[in-house]
Amino acid sequence: HNKWILGSSEGIHISTDNGITWQPFNVGLNSIDVVSLYLNDENELYAGTNDGVYYSSNFGLDWNYKNSGIPSNTEILNFLRTDDSVLIVGTSNNCFKTSDSGLNWTELSPNLDNRRIPSLANFDNNKLLIGSDSGVFVSEDSTIKYSSKGIAEITVNEFNEIGSKI
Repeated sequence: HNKWILGSSEGIHISTDNGITWQPFNVGLNSIDVVSLYLNDENELYAGTNDGVYYSSNFGLDWNYKNSGIPSNTEILNFLRTDDSVLIVGTSNNCFKTSDSGLNWTELSPNLDNRRIPSLANFDNNKLLIGSDSGVFVSEDSTIKYSSKGIAEITVNEFNEIGSKI
């Protein structure tokens, strides 16, 4: 409701006046470098940091570390909601998913061999498109097996969605 939120190298900041002034909202946020953010329909906020995932149930007033199952010192590069219950993160060394609001995370695939995952997209009936530091991968069967898709040895930083096209 008329709030702007940003993640930066100095943590989380929120503006309630269209960006004229900003207030820090970092209580409980031990890792100050915020790399990515995700806000769901229930106003639950996830912050991806250089040290894992933090969660706020009250739009950033306070934060809790929600990193069980993700190795420590893992940078969280992005978030992707694939359906009502599954949230996926691309990290500095693989993809992880949770279906319990971040209480527990599981690695999606050892086939990604500790690749950096700066980009994720959901397409074509819940297939997962993964941009990595060594090309593009696609999950053809609900994030279990991955196959490389033609473009290799380059870093894919971002996918763009236009309607139902990527």
